[in-house]
Amino acid sequence: MKSMLKSLVLLLLLPTIAAAAPYLEWFNSSAQQTAGQSLLIHGLNTKPEKLADLIREVNLRGHDVLLLRLKGHNDDLLEMKKITQQAWLEQLAEAFFLLRARNEARKGSLTLLAHSLGGVLATTYLAAHPEYRMDQLLLFAPALEVNFTSQFIRALYVLPDGYLVPSMAPESYQAQRGTSIAAYRALFQTISDFRALEPEKLNFKTTVLMDPKDELVSFSGLETLMKKLNRWKLVAVSTAGSTLPRPYHHLIISRESLGSEDWEQKVLTSLDEMLGKPKSL
Repeated sequence: MKSMLKSLVLLLLLPTIAAAAPYLEWFNSSAQQTAGQSLLIHGLNTKPEKLADLIREVNLRGHDVLLLRLKGHNDDLLEMKKITQQAWLEQLAEAFFLLRARNEARKGSLTLLAHSLGGVLATTYLAAHPEYRMDQLLLFAPALEVNFTSQFIRALYVLPDGYLVPSMAPESYQAQRGTSIAAYRALFQTISDFRALEPEKLNFKTTVLMDPKDELVSFSGLETLMKKLNRWKLVAVSTAGSTLPRPYHHLIISRESLGSEDWEQKVLTSLDEMLGKPKSL
């Protein structure tokens, strides 16, 4: 009876899941037996494709990866100009449903990996939806506590939602030629929602990777936050070894943007601790 009910729910949700297809993509591990499933979410105005290094490493550790492309981060610039927090939250609901459905069939551990916007969006959602249990989180510079430079964006709220604010990130990493005021509104609404949560609802097993020189997120703010969260661990990284023309401290999502040394010693070590070493070793 229980399995029939699950099948019926899945059948009812199929139209919604099909509509989400352009934004959700599985990258499956080649391991004979899957060790688990991971949900991966990018940052604000960051190309999801730039998470390829991370996807490969998670796959090597026997985990299938579900990549969520948040609306506004594809070829549709108009979508970025009209984006809302609710639209992103609906995508998260679809992603977590698919993740749990596959996990019921294949078993294994469940992991969330997210950068910047993805980190605060997913963490806030998980705190409000305890039914979506995750075994561990690996967050890259999550936008949980932002610095003064980021707060300055609020002064631009007098501009239309469709106005695009130029990005400081390298052009090759930008999903769009700018970030809309609408997208910033959605981001800061999510940060406000996060701050309103009770600390105990956030105390998942979590590792946070961040450059103390981050241009957008406050390292000291995260240190203060983690005094209330005994299951969180903060790992400092450095973009000194980045091979980009101009290093960007907030951008730590690839070997190229972070640098090989810290990528191997900090990122891959964190993945080893969470998921185990690559199956080929």
